[in-house]
Amino acid sequence: MRAALILCSVLAACAVDPDVTLRGDDASVADAQPMTDAAPTPDADPAAPDAPPRPDAAPGSPDAGPPDAGSPDAAAPRPIGWPVKFSGGEILIPADALFGFAINVDAPVTLQTWGVIPSDAGTTAKVKMALYPDDAGAPGTLVTWTGVFDAANQTEAASGTPLAAGDYWLALVTDAQMGIRQSSAETVGYCVRSFTFSTAFGSTYGTPASCTTTDALNIYIIVLEQ
Repeated sequence: MRAALILCSVLAACAVDPDVTLRGDDASVADAQPMTDAAPTPDADPAAPDAPPRPDAAPGSPDAGPPDAGSPDAAAPRPIGWPVKFSGGEILIPADALFGFAINVDAPVTLQTWGVIPSDAGTTAKVKMALYPDDAGAPGTLVTWTGVFDAANQTEAASGTPLAAGDYWLALVTDAQMGIRQSSAETVGYCVRSFTFSTAFGSTYGTPASCTTTDALNIYIIVLEQ
């Protein structure tokens, strides 16, 4: 049996009710080439256009040209975070607390979609999400964010923000207590601070009340490699 998870015990130092904590249940969790110019030959006309791609060329070879959008070599959207619903270990996220979870972007990408998976598909909670680059082990300057959306919808379209490779913090805040599942196999860094849901995101995350580690939760982004 898992011990109850207390993630937000430091919220007494915030404006959040210290009696409302982020708690886990006692259930055990079963978690589930771009085309290159050919070198000119001695008799090549330098003003002549590049030869068209050869249809019989091997994929990825200089003669093949860039991949089509529908080809196996084309970049496909992929998630960063935890987009598969964990099977147990529900925790309760309190309202008016901005939780940031550490993620890594391993290559330049474009942000396409935000995602959160509440444990209760019928939840009426509303959420906002934001992304911050890492600044000495805590969330730094605001990069991009969502408006308000229904947690039950699970996803929200992004504005196509380009992201450089690096460490980031994926943050969310809710207007009401919301259950969400946790992993039993992966831990991540997280920070938390008091934040009124109706308030607009500032230019920075602000000063965290606490930064530590916790089990991964079902929040994520969908990106497309540049």
